Amino acid sequence: MTRRAPLIVLVLLTFAVGCGLPAFDFSDYRSKAVSTVEETISEARTAMLAAELLRRDRTFAASAIVQLEDAEEAASGAVWDLAAVLPPDARSIGLRQQLQPSLDGSADLIARMRFAARHGDLEELGRLAQALKQPIGRLEGWVEATG
Repeated sequence: MTRRAPLIVLVLLTFAVGCGLPAFDFSDYRSKAVSTVEETISEARTAMLAAELLRRDRTFAASAIVQLEDAEEAASGAVWDLAAVLPPDARSIGLRQQLQPSLDGSADLIARMRFAARHGDLEELGRLAQALKQPIGRLEGWVEATG
């Protein structure tokens, strides 16, 4: 029995980490949402900067692509982490419904920016970076209103 205890603890920890931490009430869920939104905004700004530098021929394509890949991975990860949290109440469900379209849209646009950069389509890259301003503006407005 003593030999099995560490194995059981390891399995439980692995399961807990894989499922993410739960939100116990609206305040907790909102806190997780704020972190996700701020991370997504940061990664979107990084993606827009990389796109602008590439479009102005101020960086190498390979460098911009790596920056876009990193931004895509981090934004998608943050969005997925919040999506994995079960909203604890009706207010949290409403908050999720309010934020999820802008979060998903931002992560998708960053991914599409990476594709455009990989294909050398600087016109599309600029268009996507411009389109990213809309969901990011909504998210920034939400963070400001949340205080």
